[in-house]
Amino acid sequence: MTKGHFIAWTTVLAMVAILLATGCSKPKEFKPSPLDVVVPNLSVGKVRKGMTRPEVEDTIGKPKKKDKATSYYKGMWVRFNTNGVLFNVKCAKGFEGHTQEGIGIGSTHDEVTNAYGKPDGDKLYEHGDEDLWFSSLNINFWVQRGKVTSFIVHFFPGYLMEKAKTSSPLTMNPPSSAEQLRAEAESALKAKNTNAFLALFNWEGVPENLRFKLDDETAELFTHESITAVKLIALPADLQPTNEVDGVRYKPNIPVVGMIDIEFPEQGNAMQLPYGSSSNHFYLANTIKEKIATPATKAKSLNISVEGPATPDAAMFTGSYVYVKDGKEIKEAISGKGNLSQAFWGDYVKSCAVKRTSDKGWIRLKILEDGKVVYSSAIEETQKPIKYERQ
Repeated sequence: MTKGHFIAWTTVLAMVAILLATGCSKPKEFKPSPLDVVVPNLSVGKVRKGMTRPEVEDTIGKPKKKDKATSYYKGMWVRFNTNGVLFNVKCAKGFEGHTQEGIGIGSTHDEVTNAYGKPDGDKLYEHGDEDLWFSSLNINFWVQRGKVTSFIVHFFPGYLMEKAKTSSPLTMNPPSSAEQLRAEAESALKAKNTNAFLALFNWEGVPENLRFKLDDETAELFTHESITAVKLIALPADLQPTNEVDGVRYKPNIPVVGMIDIEFPEQGNAMQLPYGSSSNHFYLANTIKEKIATPATKAKSLNISVEGPATPDAAMFTGSYVYVKDGKEIKEAISGKGNLSQAFWGDYVKSCAVKRTSDKGWIRLKILEDGKVVYSSAIEETQKPIKYERQ
């Protein structure tokens, strides 16, 4: 090798060494860590309230993929509002962090309520999942089969919440027909006009904490890149418009007459919103709550729920339960299809037995006393009875 060649190669090798030591390193890659602590209203690991998307990427790295509103990391979906500022973070399978109280993916329902007390909202879905909402934390915990499978940390109420607080409960020119309501909802969704969409709701009687919950669900609609269809559909025959939990009845704030079905490109992905009429105008329905008259004695609010999938071929079931009230045993029958919840007052539930009578579907039995789950069975996919006996 000549001297000239030797100098050239040593120069190249020196340049390569410099590049490796400086600007040619791989982009930062996000790796979940048990050290990622969730601080309500402030941060999830290194992702902090007020950050923009570029600031998040500079801090934890580039996401695996992203769309207009969301950056997808392993175990973590980081969502931004229309101004590009952090809106919320959804933590799911793969996220290894936890709250300061040790709550994370895999924590049980009881561990959550023991850490934070009674939730401000406990929404039970037809397929048996629960959405536990804690307003002081601004966190929703999604519980499936008794364990947390995901949770959403909200960092600020955002523009939608401010709009709900300051706007008139009713829009100035509400739709005069169901079809007009459907058309205006479709137009607002496709244009991603949150103001126009919120104006289609009837806000009469809605407490502030439930407005916030609704707005989070509304915001979820606008994270989808496109809408494939918006249709009017009939009310399901087995729809239960009211729900009673721990002495509080939740119900629509207007008479519900049908559902608006919103479909997205992903197969099987859709959302249904109830709508109704008031004073000859049509609105999307909201939820209001009212206290149920409590008995003079120190009776508990008791609830027996038989859960199942929300599908046309949902399981049919039959059974009975015995509860004690004022020291006397009372036996009642329970039967139905899909999902059924019976609330009543008493001292405690002594026993309960239910079994599937149809060929398909599954059921699960859940018993609550004063809002606390005292029994939650495993999902039963056969016709074997589910039995509960108070210990």
